[in-house]
Amino acid sequence: MNGPTEVTAGAPGLLKAINIRAVLETVDRHGPLTRAQLRRATGLSKTAIAQTVPELLERGVVVDVGFDDETGGPAAVLYAIARGAATGGALDITRGTVRAAVFDLGTGVRGRAVESAAESAVDIADAAFRALERAATDAGLTVDGLDHIVVGVPGVVGPDDVIRLAPGLPDDGAGLASALRHRLGDRVTLENDTNLAAVAELRLGAALGVADFAFLFVGESVGSGLVLDGRLHRGRRGAAGEVAYLPGPAGETDASLGMASVRSDAEALGAEAPTDPAELFLRARIDPQLAAVVEHTAERVARATAALGLVLDPELVVLGGSIGAGDPSFVEAVSRILVRDHPEVDVEIVASDIGTDAVLRGAVELGRDRIRDAVFAAAAAGGSDGD
Repeated sequence: MNGPTEVTAGAPGLLKAINIRAVLETVDRHGPLTRAQLRRATGLSKTAIAQTVPELLERGVVVDVGFDDETGGPAAVLYAIARGAATGGALDITRGTVRAAVFDLGTGVRGRAVESAAESAVDIADAAFRALERAATDAGLTVDGLDHIVVGVPGVVGPDDVIRLAPGLPDDGAGLASALRHRLGDRVTLENDTNLAAVAELRLGAALGVADFAFLFVGESVGSGLVLDGRLHRGRRGAAGEVAYLPGPAGETDASLGMASVRSDAEALGAEAPTDPAELFLRARIDPQLAAVVEHTAERVARATAALGLVLDPELVVLGGSIGAGDPSFVEAVSRILVRDHPEVDVEIVASDIGTDAVLRGAVELGRDRIRDAVFAAAAAGGSDGD
């Protein structure tokens, strides 16, 4: 663990703020830590640590959580970010369902809930509040007490927070942003659901440690989230990665790619349409017609993968969703077809290992960033006011 070297010149208040930020970021990333471990990780002096830690304890941003048995003695006290320093909520909105999680800065997710939602923006916002309320109650918290809420939606979220290209939402998402803010307040961040899934893969899943990758979701619909240089890439209008609208043969697009196209392909071949991806993959093992449906779906996914590969040249493409990560044979089929039909594209394809929780976990990660930054900034600002 290597941190910043202690600043030794400048206004005392500024130095104090810098030291506070360094300690907080180090404890958050590597904690719990003793004072000696903090000194080594931050590069700060013994005096700076001795001044900073008590102040953060007094403010309730840091707490002691026990002792390092290997160290022993008074210097063995371990420090961590205070569990209740800030709290947040995460929402994953899909057709007919809202999933919620409540989390804090110190320990992570503390409560979860699921609510069904009717077909209107107001109904979805009401379901979102109910889901958060149940999750918060389980955690001993209240919705009003949450510092920030991140909401994943199946559509493009522009810089003006207008939702568009959202066929899975009532009225293509019109009115949902305002309905959510009316119900939850202004502490809401809206984000495309596939982008949030990409964040989860980057920090917790198959793309951990990968700087450039694409997350390609194939389930009821299709979409992708892009990470370049280790950062989520949204594009100027939030529409980066909308592979569903790539033109294909005969002018078709992949907007219908997903279970809808699986069902229509099956019916066109005279086969009984599967009800879900699990049934599709199971029956495809013994039914040549459904095997052909899987192959056709894999061809379309390979085409989208090729487009991402040629434009972005990523190290990795992660397939997620109930179809994309539904069976190892599908990832194998996409990889085989990519080599056969698009040999110019050199990219590794893997399945998501997070599963259906990716959007919600990505929302928790992004929400934790927001509340952490706010707490750390306030602590540092308080330090800069001192002498």
